[in-house]
Amino acid sequence: MILFRVGTRAARAVLDRMQQSPRLGMEFATIRHHASALEWLDKRPDQKVTYTDAVSFALMESLGCGEALSFDRDFEIAGFRRMGV
Repeated sequence: MILFRVGTRAARAVLDRMQQSPRLGMEFATIRHHASALEWLDKRPDQKVTYTDAVSFALMESLGCGEALSFDRDFEIAGFRRMGV
């Protein structure tokens, strides 16, 4: 979303700062997260949730993370709390 609001340079700068932050960690999806994402999508056929969001939900759930920094209301619909927006 940052990309579309402020452009590619700013979006890349945000990614760089996130990667350098001692307060944030990077997690990468596994085949288990993929399977869990498909379950998320199957559980909510009435919601237009993207696969990318479903993978994020699966990762967050596996990490015990209840909050998301997001512009996207899908995180609230999935039961997570949106921070900072």
